[in-house]
Amino acid sequence: MVHDIQFPGRPEWEHKLFAQEQKFIAASHAVLDVMAANASDAVIRSAKAAFDTEMLLRDRLKAEGIAKAAAWERNR
Repeated sequence: MVHDIQFPGRPEWEHKLFAQEQKFIAASHAVLDVMAANASDAVIRSAKAAFDTEMLLRDRLKAEGIAKAAAWERNR
C-alpha cells in the first residue's frame, strides 16, 4: 500500500496498523462465532457493529499511511 516509501513516522504507523489489523481479525472471528452459535439478532448486530468499527479504523489508518507516503514523495 505504501510500498517501500520510508516517510517520517512510518515505524509507528506500521505498529498502529498491525495492532488495528489484529483487532479487525478478532472482530471478524467474533462475528463468525456468534453466527455459528445461532446467537440472537441483537448479539449478531452488536458483533457486526464492532466489526464495522474496527474495519473503519483500519481503513482510516491505511489511508493515513498512503497520504503520508504520497506527501513525502511529493516533497522530498
